[in-house]
Amino acid sequence: MLSEMQARHDNSYFNFTMTRSLEYRKMLLDLPLSDIETARSARMAADSLAKQREIEASDKMPFEMFRRQYISQRLTAKTLARQQG
Repeated sequence: MLSEMQARHDNSYFNFTMTRSLEYRKMLLDLPLSDIETARSARMAADSLAKQREIEASDKMPFEMFRRQYISQRLTAKTLARQQG
């Protein structure tokens, strides 16, 4: 390892480990997913989208009203913090 670090990475441990990390990343990303893993990922994505639609459908307040209340609460919290600080 030390000889490789000296010869190919300018004696830099960071450069050595970064190069190795990128090599292993590429190697792992190039591996094919099994049919089971592919099906599991597709199922998780579908479940996530369904949950998102459910959450969004249950919203009772328009987004702009929510945004204004959220900003108002943050501003009030900052004002209180300054007064107490």
